[in-house]
Amino acid sequence: VWCIVFSQDAPVRGDQPQPTASGAEWARQLTALLSEAQLPAIVCVVTDHIAAALVLLKDPPQEAAARFARQAKLLPGLSAGPSFSVGAAGPAANAAELALAFSHACGVIHRRFFLGPGAVCFYSGPEARAAHPADFREEARLVQELVQGGELNRLKALMERVCAQRDRYAVDDIDQLRRLFNIAAEALIHHTQICCPCAAELQVLDTNPLAVIGGMSFLDDLLDWLRGLIDTCHGLLQRAAGDGNMRRVFTYIEQNYMHNLTLNSISEVAGFSPNYFCNIFKEYTGKSVSAYLTDLRIQHAKQLLTATNKSINLIAEEVGYESSSYFIKVFKDLTGVTPNHFRRVNR
Repeated sequence: VWCIVFSQDAPVRGDQPQPTASGAEWARQLTALLSEAQLPAIVCVVTDHIAAALVLLKDPPQEAAARFARQAKLLPGLSAGPSFSVGAAGPAANAAELALAFSHACGVIHRRFFLGPGAVCFYSGPEARAAHPADFREEARLVQELVQGGELNRLKALMERVCAQRDRYAVDDIDQLRRLFNIAAEALIHHTQICCPCAAELQVLDTNPLAVIGGMSFLDDLLDWLRGLIDTCHGLLQRAAGDGNMRRVFTYIEQNYMHNLTLNSISEVAGFSPNYFCNIFKEYTGKSVSAYLTDLRIQHAKQLLTATNKSINLIAEEVGYESSSYFIKVFKDLTGVTPNHFRRVNR
């Protein structure tokens, strides 16, 4: 005898009969499906979303298990109700072993978190574990760093890599994975609300990440939800940067390009951290801060070269270069000619 546990993959919709009111029908459907797989069974409803069956296997366990797996994969399509995931354990030869098989089946079905809806999970002994449970402390640190730095594409890639390693995780790691997703979501929402005051009005940022994540049964659902949140916050942050902050930055640079501007001083004008500001500035202009500042200085140098008789040394100083030789090098790197040559050609 094997013990099979069925668990609904999603809450029953309002337009469907509730399991408590149609438990007998649910049990009848499961019994019929098992019978079609030539697996005589006794089925009972345990809770609103859980049913259990004792199945008599007349064939060798591996052959019967394979046949059951094929039939169970068809279960969502054959049943009029919600889809199911399945946990199975056995064989059992007495009442004590049946109780243990039921416990194992209930435990192994949690692996549907990694496998997705309609999963068929067979208990094959204690899970092989590393010396310690999965440790996501480094990932949690990276999450905070990437959010603060505005590197949201890298944040998305990080969480995708974590999910891609699901084969390494055990059932006991599920809570830690949920915690990592919650850390990412809360950090993202908090950062967006600080940088974008208007974002507080959006409903998506008023959600409780812990409640949302706790209500999801599958890792892929968590990843899809977080991807959507990242995209939403990314858009808000970009718009905030372009609406007013960047205009102040361009005005500040234009008025002070001739001075020794630092990344910290410019990012303070925008109201962002230096790392985050660098990413936003490059997305907005297509250039790094230093490249933009260099281009602006050379443009002003060109104007002075063509409109005045000031010396190269004085022009270098007026556009923000302490060394005229370095100014000449930068000018030639960008224009292909020296300042003197540019002056002769353009006068």
